[in-house]
Amino acid sequence: MSFGLPHNDKQQGPAKPFKSGMAPRGCRRVGHDKFGQWSSSVMNTDFGSNSQVVQDIRAILLPTYDIAHICLNVEAAEAELPLICSGVLETNQSSGLGSNAGLPPLERRVPQAVIFGGGLPDDLVDRVKAAVLSKAPDVKPIQISREEIFAAGATGPDPEVIARLLRAKLAEQLSI
Repeated sequence: MSFGLPHNDKQQGPAKPFKSGMAPRGCRRVGHDKFGQWSSSVMNTDFGSNSQVVQDIRAILLPTYDIAHICLNVEAAEAELPLICSGVLETNQSSGLGSNAGLPPLERRVPQAVIFGGGLPDDLVDRVKAAVLSKAPDVKPIQISREEIFAAGATGPDPEVIARLLRAKLAEQLSI
């Protein structure tokens, strides 16, 4: 999942830049793009294989957290996530999912975390994590395991349960 754009249905056009590191009221010093624009949502990317579950989780996490960039296979994740996480906002999105999808590069947001789906094999997670951290060492990799999901009371990929677990991990990892 990828955080980047503010979720504000009333906002027209791109966010306005702010000077000297000052965020507007209600915004955090997170989710900013390489041009100093601010977001009221924390931006993340997601690598998972079930697009509907990811989209449902994104809807639940809004407006605090947003998923700006979604990858549905390892090839896309290895190619796209290191670039977008390092601020190469011109990166094409293979899935067309997430709040950065369809936006011009200047309006896209740089993620602060990469969220890995619970059904992904550890070797794939390790490959993508290494690729991302080699280009964007400050990005936080976050994974919710199937064991955590089941321990929280779900019997399968339950978006409500996963979103609750993600909120806790994102808050901890991103100090929000």
